[in-house]
Amino acid sequence: MTTLFDSFDESSLGGFAESALGVRNPLRGPAIVGMQWINKAKPYHGDVELYDAHIAAFRELVRSTLDTTGIRIRAGVMWVQQGGDETILLPPDRLFPSDVFTLFGFTVPTTIQTYLLAFDVLSSDFTVNTLAYETAETATLTRRSLQPTFNEWVAAMITLHPDLELRDFGDIQPDEEWVDSFRRVFLAALP
Repeated sequence: MTTLFDSFDESSLGGFAESALGVRNPLRGPAIVGMQWINKAKPYHGDVELYDAHIAAFRELVRSTLDTTGIRIRAGVMWVQQGGDETILLPPDRLFPSDVFTLFGFTVPTTIQTYLLAFDVLSSDFTVNTLAYETAETATLTRRSLQPTFNEWVAAMITLHPDLELRDFGDIQPDEEWVDSFRRVFLAALP
């Protein structure tokens, strides 16, 4: 028998013991989800200090947003793999910042389920009111190259989550790097 305290179960001896599963179904509060389609981040390879500054600013945004509004920021990097690994997004000797970003790798063409699953992972255990998304348009990645799946995903999100506010931020600006662009999108999308 489970008590009102989700992490404690009644033992067969009559007492209560903390479940080995820990807290189940935790209420984690409101969140905003951002998803960014990207395939490379060339300038970061030449500027480690810029990357470090952008990551620090994004981490601060995540922390301060939670502290001041109670809203969690959930950021998903939709990495379009084109032969290689995620280090193409990072300067040399840097690990992927999984404390603030979730990485989803896939190839094009892909199915709508890939995008739906990514949203489900990012929104799991949260009440998501807003989904903000953008693409990093390059010579090899455009909204057109993601079609028809991208538009099908947007239509499915509208149908599956009618109360969700969808915010399309278009393409990353030519002079922006992916981390800083994510920060700009979240700042604009926050209530």
